[in-house]
Amino acid sequence: MSSRTSSVRRSELFEALRHIYGEALGTSLAADLSLLQLGGRTIDQALADEVPVPKVWAAFCEEMGAGDEVRFYHRSIAREKRAGRA
Repeated sequence: MSSRTSSVRRSELFEALRHIYGEALGTSLAADLSLLQLGGRTIDQALADEVPVPKVWAAFCEEMGAGDEVRFYHRSIAREKRAGRA
C-alpha cells in the first residue's frame, strides 16, 4: 500500500469516483473494474472482503495510471469539509 494514499476513507473513495468520473462511470468502475493488485477483485468486492480502503484506493489509482490530482483527491474533500466546519 502506498503511504501516499493512507488516509483515504470509504466515503471519500466513492465521492472521488463520482466527482472525477461521473455518477454512472464511477459506479461502473467500482463494480466492474478488476484490480490486479487485489487479485482481480473489483473495488466493491475488495471492500466487501474487508480489504483496507487505502489499499483499494492505491490499487485503483495504480490500475488507472492516475496522477496526483486523482490520487490525492480525497485530501481536497477533507479540506473542504474542515473549512465548512470552521
